Amino acid sequence: MALGLVFASAFQVPIVGVLLNLLGITLTMATFQKQLAQSSLYRICSHSQYLGKLKVEARESLGLAFDNNNREMSYMDSFVKESARLGAGPIHSAAAVVSVPRKVMSHYVSSEGMVVPTGNWIAVPQLPLMRDSRIWPGGGTFDGFRFVGNDGCSLSRFTHPSLEFPFWGFIRHAW
Repeated sequence: MALGLVFASAFQVPIVGVLLNLLGITLTMATFQKQLAQSSLYRICSHSQYLGKLKVEARESLGLAFDNNNREMSYMDSFVKESARLGAGPIHSAAAVVSVPRKVMSHYVSSEGMVVPTGNWIAVPQLPLMRDSRIWPGGGTFDGFRFVGNDGCSLSRFTHPSLEFPFWGFIRHAW
């Protein structure tokens, strides 16, 4: 009962809401690396057709210095990104089914007539977005090299946010 009152009052007292949000993010991210590693290992075991290329890339990358452009190991990066898209980390925890929460600062009416009053909160629905077949061809199907072009270079990196992949939140240049 007391915990429910704390969360209920969090929406009325902004600083408490901010602190609870930070606490939730901290607790969620504390387990993220383990969940991502577990999901990636599970995917390697259940999709052994990717293992050969990943081994070759890992061997070729031994001793290479990583540069600031983050171009190395494009196949591994794609494999981990796809594992995260379909089943690892914060997008699958109860605390983070949505991301990029924003408080509405002024009354908004969409072209379809949807009204979002000032003071409400809006967010991106992570799970449906990550599986949307209009964004990701075969959105519900695992494709470990989805993010690698025909030339073997990354089309997009796991660590780079975008409108289609708001795993890390949105940043201004994602627009």
